[in-house]
Amino acid sequence: MTVKYRLVLANAEEIAEYKRADWQEGLKDEFDYLRKDPLAQLQRKRSSGVYDHVHLSVPKHNNKLVQWWGRGRSGYHYPIGDVMKMVKDSV
Repeated sequence: MTVKYRLVLANAEEIAEYKRADWQEGLKDEFDYLRKDPLAQLQRKRSSGVYDHVHLSVPKHNNKLVQWWGRGRSGYHYPIGDVMKMVKDSV
């Protein structure tokens, strides 16, 4: 049985942990469905028309925290919206 997750906003301690990360990577394909999570969609709306590429990213040390990142025209990546946390879906 595959465990499914949903997203909730991270608390202050988790946000600080996310920000301390020195390395993030893209969300694994098996969690691609989280891109359509209602909270993820709400957080991504802030990026419409601003970035040429947007993806969900997780820090290497805690793969349950996620945040949208976008690549601007400058080529640099910028965080979008709030840090979110993956929690097991009880459905």
